[in-house]
Amino acid sequence: MWRRFTPRAVAAVSVAFFLLVFGPLQGTPSDAPSGHAATSVGEAATNVGELSIQPLAVSALSEPYSIFNFKNVGSSVVDPGTGYLYVSNNEGSSLGSRRTTIFDPVRSSVVGFIEGVAGPMVFDSAHGELVVLQDDGAVFVNTSTDQVVASVFGLAPEGWRHPVIALDPVEGLVYAANNFQSNGPIWLGSTIHVLSVRLHAAVAQINGLWWTSGIAFDAQDGNLYVTSNIRGMTVIDPRMNAVIGALSGFDGPNEVAFNPDDGNLYVPSSNGRYVNEGGTVREVCTAGVAIVDPRTRQIVGTIAGFHAGCNGPNHVVYDPDDRNLYVANETSIVAVDPSTRLFRWEISGLEYPGPLTYDPVNHHVYAASGDGFLDLDPVARQVASIGQDYASPFAVAYDSSRNRVYATNRVSTSVVVIDGATNRIVGHLQGFSSPDSVTYDPLADELFVGNERNYTLSIVDLGTNRTVGTIPSVLPWGVLYDSRSGHVFVSTDTGMDVVSGQTNTIIANVTAYGSLSPIAVDSVHGRIFALTEPNVTYPAPVHLIAFDSANLTVLWEVNETDLGITCAAFDPLNENLYAGLWGGAGIAVIESTTGRVLTRIPGSFLPTAVLFNPSNGYVYVADQPGYGVLWVIDGSSNRVIHQIALPDEPNRMAYDDANQAIYVALGHPLESAGLVAAVPSLVYPTESSSIALWIVAIGGGVSALVLAVVLIRRRRARLGSEGGRNDGHF
Repeated sequence: MWRRFTPRAVAAVSVAFFLLVFGPLQGTPSDAPSGHAATSVGEAATNVGELSIQPLAVSALSEPYSIFNFKNVGSSVVDPGTGYLYVSNNEGSSLGSRRTTIFDPVRSSVVGFIEGVAGPMVFDSAHGELVVLQDDGAVFVNTSTDQVVASVFGLAPEGWRHPVIALDPVEGLVYAANNFQSNGPIWLGSTIHVLSVRLHAAVAQINGLWWTSGIAFDAQDGNLYVTSNIRGMTVIDPRMNAVIGALSGFDGPNEVAFNPDDGNLYVPSSNGRYVNEGGTVREVCTAGVAIVDPRTRQIVGTIAGFHAGCNGPNHVVYDPDDRNLYVANETSIVAVDPSTRLFRWEISGLEYPGPLTYDPVNHHVYAASGDGFLDLDPVARQVASIGQDYASPFAVAYDSSRNRVYATNRVSTSVVVIDGATNRIVGHLQGFSSPDSVTYDPLADELFVGNERNYTLSIVDLGTNRTVGTIPSVLPWGVLYDSRSGHVFVSTDTGMDVVSGQTNTIIANVTAYGSLSPIAVDSVHGRIFALTEPNVTYPAPVHLIAFDSANLTVLWEVNETDLGITCAAFDPLNENLYAGLWGGAGIAVIESTTGRVLTRIPGSFLPTAVLFNPSNGYVYVADQPGYGVLWVIDGSSNRVIHQIALPDEPNRMAYDDANQAIYVALGHPLESAGLVAAVPSLVYPTESSSIALWIVAIGGGVSALVLAVVLIRRRRARLGSEGGRNDGHF
């Protein structure tokens, strides 16, 4: 069916286009916003029939806020005083998408975040501060307040990055390596900056190094040992900040770990080269852990037997409690006894785990793993997976009674629960079967979850979080709630069912048109807009039909085969339908009383959802070329007046009136990852301008001009009791 196709293939061949007479791109939060929200400073609201649009509260500007506990996990450290684990997420991304998550292993729960901070990090117990490398410098975070107390800028020139960091606890110095990355081969150089935690400043610089891959401090001889993918190992005396020696003989060294029990250094190494054997060229990979005696500065042995891929082993950490080395391989983590050089135990079936962190409080080892991390218990030899909250989030719904947002994990069995007041994940609802849609019924206080795998509709009592009913034989992606009738409309193979949340039963159905998919609801006038679904029994053409939601009588019916509608929303201000069209055909503006197409808004849109925002009166279109955008349309002029860059491909949307925010499910439908982002509601100037909006799709990506905004926390007056917002979450 048309809605199941993935638009990424189309995005790959998108070309540049522009929209003329494009409104200014600067958001304006105001007590008396321009546009639809108000017509004068003194006007409290604009009434349109039963709809009431209230002015927006004043708010600071920022970008869409990404909601996750863990995302693209990188380095981590443990504060031995509290036992908290600090986990870096989305290193190198924009401020609204990167943060350090604070995790309490005792309660096995997230206890806080440090917003806008992520990167390679160390913890200095003497000063109680976290030192994190990011952007072109470093930030210092006081862990008693979890606030940034100082920053150092200008350490890394443009084109450089910082992959490794080490702490000298004796001198209270941090060694931060920055490697040259762009516009040249990787062997062009590496610089180590020496940072004083006490002074919050850079106090020295060590030059002349090659691409740095690892740093370790040897507490016995007081030296730093720096590994390079190209040149082996360099020895630095931190008392002089000078190079005092070098070692060779490594084969692609990565990180380095110091073992205080035997005084040796352990360096995981991997490399690949092509050899010609009798005219046949093949790749030969080597993998192992080199053992270095720093007293003689010689390689004294190698631990072999690892996966012989050219990309591992990469990461290593020593556990002084069980006296094992933990080595992260390409597909596994191996516990190695350094005294015998034998494998003790192994966790396999992984995908590029690491970096690794030792916890001196509970004596566990942590390994970064995608959008979460692994908790290794060396005594029990058990592994727990922490995080991985999202698994292709696809649809979202808003619970107005609790100010909670629900997001379906399409390639899993769960629904993520988000607290709208804090924008934090607070739990999961379990027991579904590839949940594809989610809809909230405020009258019954129930959640309707469409299950794609078994084509059922689960009914969840949110008072108990238990499934209290199941409707079989539905098409789970076509589910809408109408606040005027208080009913849920559900697509089926043979028509459209009407479900009562009060009785959790089917109370009516429409079968005269074959399979029907409800795509938009008008709760102001009591109308449901549905598309016919072509199948063997009822082939094309595709019709768009408007039904009276109370008695299911047909109000009008038009042939919309040529449009290729994928999604739609009703705008109660202008009383039009806004329909996203397949194949880059733009947005169709449809007269809701007749079904007549009034105009089209051109552009290479690949829309996945359309939503009317009652706080500012705009229509939002979720567009999915590469990393997606939200298009903001002024319904009074039918012009695109703004665009909002998103951190991933958008799927479905829901509006939260308590926060005046739009929640967007993000992620590719076939990938077990993703997240939910909260996009606040702003009002944009309506004066026209000659700015041309160019979108350039290069390799499936999109370049967006402007990022929008942080969450507006103030509550606004809600719409009238008869609705006015798009209640459908489909």
